Amino acid sequence: MTLERDFHMLGGTGESSYAANSTLQKKIASGAMFLVEEAVELLVSAIPSSKTSLVLADLGCATGANTFVMLSAVMEVISTTCTKLGQPIPEIQLLLNDLPGNDFNALLGPVLSSYKQKINKSMSESGIPFYTAAAPGSFYERLFLKRSVHFIYSSACLHWLSQVPLGLNSTTEGPINKGSFWISKKSPPNVSKMYLEQFQRDFSSFLKFRHEELHSEGHMVLIIPGRLSADPSTEESAVWISWYEEGLQDLVSEGIVKASDVDSFNILYIFHQWRR
Repeated sequence: MTLERDFHMLGGTGESSYAANSTLQKKIASGAMFLVEEAVELLVSAIPSSKTSLVLADLGCATGANTFVMLSAVMEVISTTCTKLGQPIPEIQLLLNDLPGNDFNALLGPVLSSYKQKINKSMSESGIPFYTAAAPGSFYERLFLKRSVHFIYSSACLHWLSQVPLGLNSTTEGPINKGSFWISKKSPPNVSKMYLEQFQRDFSSFLKFRHEELHSEGHMVLIIPGRLSADPSTEESAVWISWYEEGLQDLVSEGIVKASDVDSFNILYIFHQWRR
C-alpha cells in the first residue's frame, strides 16, 4: 500500500461517498467562514490596484462541495471590497489540492456541476471570472511556485498525519500498540507521545513549505479539529475508538481478520489539545 496513492476520501457521488457524507465538515468550515472573509478583505485591501489576478489554494479539498462554499464567500468579499475601494476586480485561480488518489474527476465534474448554477449566480453578481485546477500531492511537501499563492485555506485536514508515527511499529520489538489502532486507555504511555511528535514534525513541514509558497501580501486560514482534554483517550476525544476495537476483535475471533494485522494497524490522525 502506497499512502499517497491509496489513502483518500471515498470518491464518486453515491450515497456512501465523501461528497454525500461531509455535512459535519461543512458545518466546521461554515462556522469559521468569518475568518476567511476577514483575511480576504485584508488581502484585497493590501494588493496593488493594478493586480489582475489572485491565486487561491484549498489544501485537502477531498471530493465534496465544501471547497465551493469557501470560493463563494471569497468571491463575494473580493467583489464588495474592490467596489468599495474603486479597484478593478481580479480574476481568480483556484488550486484544489489533495493526495493523488483523490477523486478529482468527481470534484471537477459532477460535484462542481451540481453547484454550477449557484456559482454562476455569484459570478454574474460579482463579475469575477474564476478558473479551477487540480494540484495533487501531499501538503506536507512543496506544492506551488515560490511566493505564488495569495490565499491558502485548509479546513478539517491537518489532523491527518503523513505517516504512522515513528517507532509505533518497531522492526525489532513488533507493534507496541497491540490491540489498539489509536490512543486508547490500554495503550502504552509512549504511544501518545509518538503521535504528538509526528504531528509536530508534520505541522512544521507544512508551515515551512507554505511560507515559501505564500505571496508577500498573502494570508492563510487553517481550521484544525482539536480537543479540550489533556488526555487523548477520553470519551470526548475517542468515544468511537472502543466500538471499532471491539468490532475488530470480533473479526479476529471469527477468523476473518488476522490478529497481527490488527496489531500493526494504526489510524493516521491526532486531535491536538487546544488551550483557551
